[in-house]
Amino acid sequence: MPDDGVELRSISWSRAFPFVSLFRTFRLAGLHAGRLLLGLMCVLTCYVGGRVLDALWPAANKVTVQVVGHEIHTEVEAYVSYDSAGLAAWLKTAAEQNRRFAETTAAMAQAEESTNELAQARQLVETRLTAGLAALISKQELTAEQRAEQRRRLYEAADTLRLTLAGCEQMRFAPSSEREVALGLIAGADPNLDPAQRPADEALLRNVITRERALAELDRRQPRGPFITMLQFEARCLAAAVQGVCAGNWGFAGSALSEEPALLSSIAGAGRGVVWLITQRPWFALIYGLVVLLACSYFGGAVCRSAAVQSARDESLSLGRSLGFACQKYAQFVTAPLLPLSIFVGCAVLIFLGSLLGALGAIPVIGAVFEFLAGLFFVLALLGGFALALILLATMLGFNLLWPTIAVEGSDSFDALSRAASYVGERPWHAGFYAMVLLLYGGVCLVLVRLIALLLLKLTHVFCGAGMGVFGWVTSDNTSTIGRLDAIWRMPAWSDLPLLPSTGPIPFWGTFANAPLSAGESLAFGLIAFWVFMVVGLVGAFVVNFFFCGSVQMYYLLRREVDATDSTEIFYEETEDAELTESEPPTEESDAGATDGAQNAPEDDSSTASGDSQ
Repeated sequence: MPDDGVELRSISWSRAFPFVSLFRTFRLAGLHAGRLLLGLMCVLTCYVGGRVLDALWPAANKVTVQVVGHEIHTEVEAYVSYDSAGLAAWLKTAAEQNRRFAETTAAMAQAEESTNELAQARQLVETRLTAGLAALISKQELTAEQRAEQRRRLYEAADTLRLTLAGCEQMRFAPSSEREVALGLIAGADPNLDPAQRPADEALLRNVITRERALAELDRRQPRGPFITMLQFEARCLAAAVQGVCAGNWGFAGSALSEEPALLSSIAGAGRGVVWLITQRPWFALIYGLVVLLACSYFGGAVCRSAAVQSARDESLSLGRSLGFACQKYAQFVTAPLLPLSIFVGCAVLIFLGSLLGALGAIPVIGAVFEFLAGLFFVLALLGGFALALILLATMLGFNLLWPTIAVEGSDSFDALSRAASYVGERPWHAGFYAMVLLLYGGVCLVLVRLIALLLLKLTHVFCGAGMGVFGWVTSDNTSTIGRLDAIWRMPAWSDLPLLPSTGPIPFWGTFANAPLSAGESLAFGLIAFWVFMVVGLVGAFVVNFFFCGSVQMYYLLRREVDATDSTEIFYEETEDAELTESEPPTEESDAGATDGAQNAPEDDSSTASGDSQ
């Protein structure tokens, strides 16, 4: 009897489980230099635009903060944590505390302007340090080890006071007891000093330190710009979401502000932060939202187009062609998100106009008729509210599919809205499942990308600091125990580097200007900070690219399920085809798609859509 058995040599996981194509998002988002550059430009545009708006925004409309110990709580956190009554009480309490503190500090600020005590205190530290070091040399009874130990203590005490007077205590986090010891050691460092002068020196240093710390605390309590406040809060929610992913806490068990946050609750908190901006700072939200829309429509559209071509044809679209496509379809990219908004506003206006019947009820005699009509047709208002709810939910669920539709199909904004609503409406559970997979996968990928950036910065800091020590640039110009590079840019110690994104006081890229800097060090500080933040910006670019590239992959999956359209079919032009450069050996599936596209293309040089389903 013949053997009819079949040997299974391989499994096509993408055909058996289509959602595995979502795992290509990491390669599309993070392993393509052109798309990373596009994402970086998008991040920089949004960041610079937000900081400019913060600088121009009126002080009366900035964000209230409340200082509790070493922590700073903002109005956004209060909005997320409390109800409307609790938020009003928090705002009143925070404003009153800040006002009282400003009143008590005003006299100190005026005193600093009328005297030169700060300069006297700095000069006193240098004078007593020099005298104390000279006195150590004359003490013949001390051994070399004892002399070195006392010299070290003098240098550390002087640096503690220098940092405190310069407002750079984050370098040492010196407690009050350590400052008192340093103050007494420096004040009594000169053995030839008149004993009656020491209390006066200590009083001068203590008064100046108290005033400087109070002024620094006043600066911490100043209202902040809406953009930087929102950025810090959204970054905290993102870090909390990633922690929830890695901890296996994917539900709503803990908020983004709790010690054990969850994924979905952190995302919900980020959404409430956006609601705060829209409801509490509507004009800022309108202007900044326009900036984000214009930037994301251009750079995000180019990223979507580049990712769509590589996903469909396994070929890399040049940066110029990606931006060219974004320019060609820029109006469509911009208007696509505005369409559901305009429909929402139109329905709201109709409901408002219909409600005017109730307002006419105030007219004598015939007012009762209008009130009757308003009650009779109130069902129309309910239907309008139902339409508004559907529009809002559909926009939230299908918003990420608008730009991929234009990038893949080369269509207009109306087609983008139609397809997004249709795909989400017909496959809501599939869309939710794909979104959840992307969230989980994106959290793991962000941990990896952040770890690479963290190691890059830390290793650069370690070896640059060692190299500067070899050439004698051991300490900074204005300190005695702090390295030159640490004074300009300091990275956390190896034991303090968190593997997961955190909301601690020290960011993973370190701190800058950690000591009084000379002119040359200030110049180096500006240049080093620029390059370090470019690395941090690349991490943000990966997050942006992951959103757009993941949305493209999600669109391909939903289009295949709803329209039965193969993922290799994509709109492209003959002139665009000449610009495509092969990035990796094409698979059999991509070869088949490219062959089909060539067979269906017309012989002239006009543009065509080999996979246009319209």
